[in-house]
Amino acid sequence: MLTTFRSIEGAYLALLRLVTEEHEHHISARGNEAREVIGVGFRLPDPRQRLPYLVTRKANPVFQFAEALWYLARRSRR
Repeated sequence: MLTTFRSIEGAYLALLRLVTEEHEHHISARGNEAREVIGVGFRLPDPRQRLPYLVTRKANPVFQFAEALWYLARRSRR
């Protein structure tokens, strides 16, 4: 069963809560400890609500542009 959210912000916060409080696995990716929940999905009835807007998280357009170029160049971090 998929949970339905009105916006991506609601889904984001609910998934953060899920992985913080009810995680299934502890993993270590590239030496960084993380928590993992597998097989989670959700629905957004309004496709225009796919872009997050969280006041406390500042967007950095320069970083986003540089990251897009990195992916387009198909380079790895090695």
